[in-house]
Amino acid sequence: MKKYFFTPRVGKDYEKGFHGIKTLILGSHFYCPYTDCSHLNEECASSNTIWSMDAACPCYVGKEDQNYYKLSNSDTIEVDSYLEGFPYPSFDAFTYLMLNKRDYLSEDEKLLFWDQVAFTNYIQHYWPDGSSPKYSENKALYDTDHEAFAQVVDELKPHLIFVWNEAIRDCLIANSNLTYFGKVDIPVLSVYLFLNYEAGTEINGKKESFLQ
Repeated sequence: MKKYFFTPRVGKDYEKGFHGIKTLILGSHFYCPYTDCSHLNEECASSNTIWSMDAACPCYVGKEDQNYYKLSNSDTIEVDSYLEGFPYPSFDAFTYLMLNKRDYLSEDEKLLFWDQVAFTNYIQHYWPDGSSPKYSENKALYDTDHEAFAQVVDELKPHLIFVWNEAIRDCLIANSNLTYFGKVDIPVLSVYLFLNYEAGTEINGKKESFLQ
């Protein structure tokens, strides 16, 4: 049974990996900018009820490609929007970090990188804003969706997982069998690296290079 609502965006070369390492990028949550939408604090605000809104979001109703424009495809829509030029500072900062770039980053370089990795957000429903409460203050909120995340990991079998949120990091440390390796601070974003040894040994001898 599928436990996660948001379908991960898996790059076409994910199995080949980034430098030969299968890599999952884990964001925190989606937030809806339409604060006056009645669904935001009802169906879309719960991991249990958001399923009923998948193809019924007022923002997507009437779109020509209904297989693409649905809430469960939000991971793909978010990455595609970035690649098409939408200003997402977190995506930009992380892409620069991973490619070790200090100057101009071409569209082809961005596409090549995101074709080699997978991306998803951890929380399986929408939030009304971009803030994240601390894990220690709201464990139930984060723990509720851990089974969904564990299923994603089981299916994708990433060797490395880059987490973009401190509260999600703390949740994974408390609940998962992943090995926490370390943190790297970059402008706009703090990134936390986890190793998934259950996926294989390919990361041995290479993991240090991802935090340089």
